[in-house]
Amino acid sequence: MAASTRQREGEEVASAAAARHDKSLPMRTLLMSCLSILCNLMTSLLSVIQAASQKLVGFSHQLAQLVVVSPLLLVPVDLSVDDDEDIGSHAPPGRTISSDTSSTCNDDDDDEDDDDDEETEDWWTRTIRRLQENDPELYELDLDASMMYEEQHRNGDGHEVSLQEDVQDLVDALQDNTVVTHLSLRNLTINSPSHILALAKAIPQITFLQLEDTRGAGLETVAKILLSAANTTTTTTSKPIIGRLQHPAAPSGVLASPTPSPTPTVTPPLLSHLLELRLNHAHISIPVAKMLAQALASPSASIQRLDLQGSHLNDSTMIPLCRAMARNASVQYWCLDFNSFRDTGARALGFMLQRNKKLQELHLFGNNITTVGAEHLAAALPYNTTLQSLVLSLNDMGDAGVAAFSRALVHNTSLKKLWVPSNQVGNAGLYAVAQYLPHWQGLEELNLGDYFDTHAAAAIRTSLQHNYVLKRLYLESPVYDCEQTEREIDFYLRLNQCGRKPWLCDESMLLPASLQPHALQKTHGYTSAMGSPDVLFYLLQHQPNMCEQPSHNHCPSRPQSIAAVFQHDPRETDDDDDE
Repeated sequence: MAASTRQREGEEVASAAAARHDKSLPMRTLLMSCLSILCNLMTSLLSVIQAASQKLVGFSHQLAQLVVVSPLLLVPVDLSVDDDEDIGSHAPPGRTISSDTSSTCNDDDDDEDDDDDEETEDWWTRTIRRLQENDPELYELDLDASMMYEEQHRNGDGHEVSLQEDVQDLVDALQDNTVVTHLSLRNLTINSPSHILALAKAIPQITFLQLEDTRGAGLETVAKILLSAANTTTTTTSKPIIGRLQHPAAPSGVLASPTPSPTPTVTPPLLSHLLELRLNHAHISIPVAKMLAQALASPSASIQRLDLQGSHLNDSTMIPLCRAMARNASVQYWCLDFNSFRDTGARALGFMLQRNKKLQELHLFGNNITTVGAEHLAAALPYNTTLQSLVLSLNDMGDAGVAAFSRALVHNTSLKKLWVPSNQVGNAGLYAVAQYLPHWQGLEELNLGDYFDTHAAAAIRTSLQHNYVLKRLYLESPVYDCEQTEREIDFYLRLNQCGRKPWLCDESMLLPASLQPHALQKTHGYTSAMGSPDVLFYLLQHQPNMCEQPSHNHCPSRPQSIAAVFQHDPRETDDDDDE
């Protein structure tokens, strides 16, 4: 009985639990539905917010376009637009506003985009583009291996552009270019003569050509082009006479229509306009030197500046070049610094200087010229009337070489500048200069000396009292240090800069005693910024012996009126910093 009772109670408890579970199912379902609806509402709200933000951004862009910028303030334009009214009518004077809402970017954004594009361009792409656009600032085309080939992955795909493709890109870009006149090739190996030929044809207006440290066929090709230009005359097509010609097939008495002649074509040789040629740090062989010599000897040669610095020129290559330069009528500047020729090459240069009538500057810095070579060069100066500057620094001419130039300058009036430092020059060289210095008539600038003492410098100081043309003198020596001598040398150099020669070189030009007060008053007014009187004031007041008549052996007679002396402004000198 008890067991049946417990079984009945357990069944009642299970029935009650099942009933409660069945009642909770609708409640759970309702709760889940509510949560789903809430999630959908939040998603829709986020979409609405995002769309509203996009509309606000677009509205701000339109608002930015409808603002007039004045120098002092920003004036907004009325945004109320009628339906039949164009938005462009609200644009301020001088500015048009497009009604197309798709183009909302302003000009500043476009400029920034262009700048970004230029920054992303590599050097090669940017150069090609500027050549195609005829950029007026790109008249010098400098092709350096360090710029062209350091970044081997130009396009970002690991592909390295070959030299042949580079030349073709340049030729294509230069087809319509009229700006480039200077071409420099540095540290490149020219594998084929066609590369130089193609560039020369692409730049017919070239006036400057430089090949620096180039290898391969570059030098030989340039020499061949120059030789061909020297031997080729300008060709023109034959032109029949334009007129009323009788056609051979026409009946007698009937005149045929005029026959126009073809347009004459003028084909100038390549590099025919070249004015400056630089072949630096290369190796000029004898065949190349001979071709260059033939081109330079031609009457049609146009090169005015020739720079062969560091080109391994020796005595054998200098001989044909100097023979050609003896007949050349165009080169005014010739640089032969840091080559390998010795006295035989200097002798060839002396032969050239005796006959050349055009060269004005000759640079021979850092060669192996000794006393013998210096004597050959000095012997040519009395016969030369055009050379104005001669640089012989860092050679080995010694005291005897400087003495040879000192003697030669007595008979030369054209040379204005002579530099001979670092040539083992000592006291003997300076004494030779002091001996002939009063007789020089043209040299205005001198740089000499290595090891000399105060006595040699004092000899130069004494000779300067009777030299009226030397204006700049550079004396350097580790054993020379005398401020008094330097001041006195500077004094006489300043006298020459102020122009004492016209009124000290002739007896009729001596300053009369009656005019000395007027001269003192005039020169006293010409003072420097620091208040120190002019050098002519010192001349008349503190150095009266300088007004005495000089020896006619020291200064040639050059008559000139005394009025011209006082018309000369002492401050008008070549070196303003000395005044």
